[in-house]
Amino acid sequence: MRKIAAEAGMGAMTLYRYFPSKIELLHHIWGEFFIELFERILASQQAQIDARQRFRQACHAYLDYWFANPDRFRMVYLNEDRAESNNRFFVHHARIEEQFNAVFAPSLSEAFPDKNAAEMTFVLQGVLCHMNGIALNLITISEYHWPGHKPLLDDYLDHLLKP
Repeated sequence: MRKIAAEAGMGAMTLYRYFPSKIELLHHIWGEFFIELFERILASQQAQIDARQRFRQACHAYLDYWFANPDRFRMVYLNEDRAESNNRFFVHHARIEEQFNAVFAPSLSEAFPDKNAAEMTFVLQGVLCHMNGIALNLITISEYHWPGHKPLLDDYLDHLLKP
């Protein structure tokens, strides 16, 4: 915290006044990333009329954000967020799962009206796992000759969104 305060040109006590711990500071920074990410995803869906295309566009916007900001991806997903007894994990604190569902579920539900809530939750969790897996591998194992995140995502979505 002292190094961070020095870089920001303030005393450590001033920084502690706003952020009682490093994890609180990280959660604040991560929150800003996710606000920007979800705004971009919502904006990406505006031009698409078809539900499947809106969902596909949202998935691409999600990955495009992390590939435009690989250091942010590393900062969020390669950091062990250990909750202390009086703290909650960032994903719960910032309600990331709720926001993810609010952004992705409407178009997916419209594309698959026959799926119940439990099935939708399962599909959305799989989509998130798949997208984060693509990002994790391509960002952290850059020496491998990957085909790129867009074709990998499209291949997955082609199978998922088959009518």
